[in-house]
Amino acid sequence: MEIDDLGRAILEALQRDARLSFNALAREVGYSQPAVAERVRRMEEAGVLTGYRAIVARDRVGLPITAFLRLACGGEKYRAIAALSQNLPEVLECYHVTGEDCFFIKLAVDSLNGLERVVERFRAHGSAIVTIALSCVAEDKPVVLSASEE
Repeated sequence: MEIDDLGRAILEALQRDARLSFNALAREVGYSQPAVAERVRRMEEAGVLTGYRAIVARDRVGLPITAFLRLACGGEKYRAIAALSQNLPEVLECYHVTGEDCFFIKLAVDSLNGLERVVERFRAHGSAIVTIALSCVAEDKPVVLSASEE
């Protein structure tokens, strides 16, 4: 699906506030409510909009530690690591990557003991290097949509 000016305006507005009603969204982008609702529906069907979510302050809900796990493993371990990543609630993101490591995994845990338990689950499948985040400088930034050049 090609994203035109209306699509970009809608996506930018929803990234700022996904709770906007269609009426408020229409006012913000300068189109009618039915046109905006239809465009949102089409972007959802095309997989451009894949969901709406709340951003939770992890430190305020008992998960103050963010860590990153680099995992090196054999190719036959891919399915097991993918399944483990999908099933462990501590895993926020998991990327299959190029280079010396096979996976780069972002974790949120309640304690160093909790981190150790999660890391040991992954170490059963390969060599792990853990880095603990001291602070976050940028996270959950909106996707910047530029007009395609013709």
